[in-house]
Amino acid sequence: CYCSDMKKTRAPIIIALALAALPLAAREDAAAGAGKRSDWLAASARRVSELSARAVPAEEIGDWGQVIDATLFLVCRRAEIYRGRLVPLVVDAPAVIVELFSDGTFAISTAALDYIDERVFEEAGPSPRRMKSLDAEREALLAPFVAIEAARYALDLGYASFARGGPQSVGETHEADRLATLILAAAGYQLDLTGFFTQLSTEWRPSPSEGATRFSAYLPNAPSPRSRADLLAREKEGLVSLSDEVRAALSALRSGRVSAETVDSLRALGDVFPGSRWAARLEAMALHARWLATAPRQSRPLETFLPLGAESAPRAQAIFPTY
Repeated sequence: CYCSDMKKTRAPIIIALALAALPLAAREDAAAGAGKRSDWLAASARRVSELSARAVPAEEIGDWGQVIDATLFLVCRRAEIYRGRLVPLVVDAPAVIVELFSDGTFAISTAALDYIDERVFEEAGPSPRRMKSLDAEREALLAPFVAIEAARYALDLGYASFARGGPQSVGETHEADRLATLILAAAGYQLDLTGFFTQLSTEWRPSPSEGATRFSAYLPNAPSPRSRADLLAREKEGLVSLSDEVRAALSALRSGRVSAETVDSLRALGDVFPGSRWAARLEAMALHARWLATAPRQSRPLETFLPLGAESAPRAQAIFPTY
């Protein structure tokens, strides 16, 4: 009908007028930002292609494949970091490489896996029987690496570094470490990143002139692993409290019983990590669940736009599995 056609015609006109009302500088900044992000995505795709050329066949990594899959699932899925397709990529390289890309590719080098296996057998000591489970021991040592990359993804640090043409800053590294602590807790791990960084301190060199190690490309010159551990130790009490709130919020989202306190907890997470897409995503899910609980019947068709918070949604069990 005429009214329907008018609505269809007016919509793009209104959008165009709204865009035209923006200051010219703001529109230029938005266009430049979109261009830079496209460039970053292209650079990331080239990096994935480069690493894929050195991919190790699945049959050659043995049980490591299952360990990587399980760890990625817990960190990225259970903690609600990433819902797209995850693609593990083991790269044959003498240097430690651990990278999570925006397309869901998780690259890790054979050097990183060798380091983890060395740690497993060192901690087992003279009696391998002290190991409860090789896979569980591997997962416990792999999880911090994955959580740190997941935190960088959640904070969009890869793009931030690319956009300014420089490495990750000291402040960004510390922020990612703090967020990684929460992600590990949200994923169900009882792990301490302080110990993780303390162990890595033996592999760190403050400058290239002091020689290279397999971790030289992975660990920045600053901050040192020791300073990263010290910072987390100083903030442990606050991080533990915030971790408990995040775990409770995720539990509420899985059950569909989201309270005002749940929303407040996730807003507090966003206040602590203002650049975190993870915090924004969780808050959006919580707000939707709250709306859904009180929405009038005529509004129910809107449920299909954001069904994640609905216990009765068709994909609810796939999205929030019961553990």
